[in-house]
Amino acid sequence: QSIQMDTEILSVKIGGKPLAYLEACPAKYYLKWIDRKGGIQCQPFRFKNVYSEEFANQFIRNAAGYRRKVYWDITQQWTINSEWLDDKVYAIYESIFTSPYLQLYDTELDKTFDVLLTDNAYTEKTYKNQKQLFNITLNLVASKNQNIYN
Repeated sequence: QSIQMDTEILSVKIGGKPLAYLEACPAKYYLKWIDRKGGIQCQPFRFKNVYSEEFANQFIRNAAGYRRKVYWDITQQWTINSEWLDDKVYAIYESIFTSPYLQLYDTELDKTFDVLLTDNAYTEKTYKNQKQLFNITLNLVASKNQNIYN
């Protein structure tokens, strides 16, 4: 049976339970990965997120000695932050560090990027060892660079 995806889906019930819950205010980024048991995890990253690009250039010099750029190798990078987490939920994020597969979904661009995690250390955080609320910050880089030739 097919059901059109819109806000009316909340009123559709199968076996007395709602078919799905739609998030009213989606996060800018969602990270998807394979956890240690082979399941797919997908979690929102709502807090301060930063997108940046790093450029590597090549130049050419003409016979008169003037140089100009002829090639750009662009590396896309993201720093993403989760919402505030509790002790039980934080453990779910540990499998990001061992996942062979990471995808970052940008809700504003409606685009998915294959990414690599550049962080190499995981520190278990709990309320007892932090004495404050905590979240997780991840540094990601696109698995494939953009290349521009001129």
